[in-house]
Amino acid sequence: MMLLRLILMPLIISNHANQVRV
Repeated sequence: MMLLRLILMPLIISNHANQVRV
């Protein structure tokens, strides 16, 4: 679970940053 969260965390942050950029 921790591993999944570590991989999901950056993915969500990247998606959020992309949304803000647009």
